Amino acid sequence: MLFYSFFKSLVGKDVVVELKNDLSICGTLHSVDQYLNIKLTDISVTDPEKYPHMLSVKNCFICGSGLSLFFGVFQWFLGGFWWGFLGFFSSFWGSQ
Repeated sequence: MLFYSFFKSLVGKDVVVELKNDLSICGTLHSVDQYLNIKLTDISVTDPEKYPHMLSVKNCFICGSGLSLFFGVFQWFLGGFWWGFLGFFSSFWGSQ
C-alpha cells in the first residue's frame, strides 16, 4: 500500500512514465489503482520519430506490470531519496 498511496498523491500532476519496451510517455496522471495500473490524459511521446503511431493518442491506460520507471514533477524536491526510490521500484518490477 506504500506505493499505492504515493502514486495516489500524484493524481492531477504531470508525470513521465517509461515502459518496459523503452517507450516514454508524458501526461497528466488521471487515476491509479492498487495494482499500480494508471490512466494518463493529455499524453505525448518523448520520442515521436521512433513512435509516430502514438501521435494521435490522447489518453491511455497502462498496466502496472508494464511500468519500468515513473517520474513525477517534483523529483528535484526529494533529491537523492527520489532516485533511490526509483532504483528500488525499477529493480522490483524488473525482477518479475
